Amino acid sequence: LLPYLGPIPTVKGLVIANGLGASGLTMGPYVGSLAANLAMGEDVEIDITAYDPLRNRLKVN
Repeated sequence: LLPYLGPIPTVKGLVIANGLGASGLTMGPYVGSLAANLAMGEDVEIDITAYDPLRNRLKVN
């Protein structure tokens, strides 16, 4: 399972960084800095598309 990292477009200023599991102690500081950059509207140095917090949302037709 992939963690979640990215903004929630429907809530201005909300950035999700969650689901690191056991890697939280080692990856937490880096992911936190990415989340801070996103919250400030800055670019991040990696492609976070795969970590989109809305990637698993239920789609209703």
